[in-house]
Amino acid sequence: MSDLRKVWIKSFAENLEIVLPITPFPKFKESMSTNVQELFGFGEIDSGSNVKLDTWTCESFFPYENNNYSFDVSYIKYTPEYYVEVLSRWMKQEQVLEFQYYTASKTLNAYYCKIVGFDHEERDGSKNVYYTLYFREHKELNVEYQGSVNSAAIATSYGSDTYYVAEGDTLITIAAKIYGDSTKWSYLMDKNNLKNPLDITAGQSLKL
Repeated sequence: MSDLRKVWIKSFAENLEIVLPITPFPKFKESMSTNVQELFGFGEIDSGSNVKLDTWTCESFFPYENNNYSFDVSYIKYTPEYYVEVLSRWMKQEQVLEFQYYTASKTLNAYYCKIVGFDHEERDGSKNVYYTLYFREHKELNVEYQGSVNSAAIATSYGSDTYYVAEGDTLITIAAKIYGDSTKWSYLMDKNNLKNPLDITAGQSLKL
């Protein structure tokens, strides 16, 4: 089987897919964020780490349609302007994309992602458009709570079916305070149609 590399990108919103015509060699970056605490008389200690979203770049060019290259892997010839218009639109609309770097025999890298940067320019008289695409991995938070919550009993016990956020509150601390179970923060998030678990402010009302 062919070991030829290809990059394929698909927009879910438009059900549109493209293969980058001149295959770039993506540069991937995987990293961790590390939390540290300083102990008096001892120094810093590692208090935990979290995996950060992967990022990567693709650098190559979109060939002018009359320029023939033996290493052009696209199935259909599009103009450089077409690629620029589509990729720019996907970036500006913050569309969730599927990205695959693959050969005929195996997938080398596959992600759900968004385009977070796009540089493009003509450098010479070839009419080719040279570009760098910047991608960031996309993950969605599943906020559906799988257990059960007796809202009526909670409201009776608390004395109200509404909680007003205090300074320093988080959904985790509120869930622990109201339900006695910090894992029910996702129930609160779902109940109040919140998009981000960190997006609460002092004085905000939450349905219990």
